[in-house]
Amino acid sequence: MPSTRCSYLCIMLLASAVFLVSSPVLAMLRVSPAVIEGKFENGRISGSFTLTSTDAKTTRVRAFPVHFNLNALGQVVASPVDSNSLALWMKITPREFTLEANSERQVRYAIIAPDSVPAGSYWGGIEFLPLPSHQDSIDAQTQVKAIAIVVVPIMVDKGKPTYAWDMNPDSVHSVVTPGGVVIMAKVENSGTGRIPQKGHFEVRDAAGNVVNSGATERLSVLPRSTRYLMTTLPKTLPPGQYEYMVTYASEVDGSKLTGACHFDVPDKYPDPPPQKKR
Repeated sequence: MPSTRCSYLCIMLLASAVFLVSSPVLAMLRVSPAVIEGKFENGRISGSFTLTSTDAKTTRVRAFPVHFNLNALGQVVASPVDSNSLALWMKITPREFTLEANSERQVRYAIIAPDSVPAGSYWGGIEFLPLPSHQDSIDAQTQVKAIAIVVVPIMVDKGKPTYAWDMNPDSVHSVVTPGGVVIMAKVENSGTGRIPQKGHFEVRDAAGNVVNSGATERLSVLPRSTRYLMTTLPKTLPPGQYEYMVTYASEVDGSKLTGACHFDVPDKYPDPPPQKKR
């Protein structure tokens, strides 16, 4: 059975990227679970989503498979189907349906992989797209708003993938941003398996005292890819020199990567860039 992480999405993709398009507001959807992670059992994995409408009107929704990749900064990049994609193997029932006002319904999925597919990690997503009504089309002529698109990522392993990740300790460095000091660690995954990981960090002052610590965000490093794992430190740290130390732990085999860097907290953070006028 797949393991799931339940949360709600609203105008989001992978909980880390948002697609904004020039379209009227159609409906607000909540989908649970928000992410699916699991393993093929006899070449198959299946389950269901619960879709909940928070709109006061009936909405027509269409569901279809999509594929994506992540760039080195973890940003979602829409991609054509490739050798790691689940999109061509997805079956969704129903593909188009009506969601009554303030109601919920189940949508089932099944993914059946060909026998010839080698061991490794595969991923894709299911996009739930509210369709515009006649009134929405009229409103779109006078206003531009965001469409409530929800994409749920699905990540599945087959067989026994290889796991091989590495991090050059010298690659850990700091970047000063308007939101605070961001520590970036470059991680390489040369294996065929996706590596979900989570880490722990400490910040020490010039005297060696621990002044801040915590868990890093749980993220996956996709196979045959490079990813920067980032931690934004609180702006409450006084100006001065500090040392950052981090350990990332793989959830699949327990292996760990460690790194460290020295960084400065400035007297004043840069101003955010001016917002573009629409």
